[in-house]
Amino acid sequence: MSDCIPIHSGQIWGEELPLIPEKLYDLGYVDFYTRMMMGKSPKLVIRFKILELGEHFGVVLSKYYGVNRLIGKPKKSGKYEVGRGSNFVRDFLTLFPDQPVKRFDQIPMSRFHGVIIKGTVRTVAKGYNQRLIPKPLQYSIIGDLLKIKTL
Repeated sequence: MSDCIPIHSGQIWGEELPLIPEKLYDLGYVDFYTRMMMGKSPKLVIRFKILELGEHFGVVLSKYYGVNRLIGKPKKSGKYEVGRGSNFVRDFLTLFPDQPVKRFDQIPMSRFHGVIIKGTVRTVAKGYNQRLIPKPLQYSIIGDLLKIKTL
């Protein structure tokens, strides 16, 4: 039996993994879910859609955050707990500095609804073990969430 994870037509763990150019994009929140990665690392995954008109309009990409623990089973809109200095809390407060965070297991994801976020897209070119990923298997993820776009 092989220890390899099968990869079929640009998908890993059932997710589409598109590859688009690295740059700053207007992003819109789609949804979030929780999952265990590699069987032991609890993650919060937030999905964003490219809102800029053009070839990549509507492409959905994910932003992955490590969390302290999942509350309940991993699922869409699952519950989680993050640490005070976690990347998710830092990104959340960068975007919504007026939103006090009193409990780190009850951060209001509703704040993401209806806003346009300026964020970067980056290419995943190395695996978890820092080995280069062959070009045909590389994919894009959301990099930094920088600010709320004002109209």
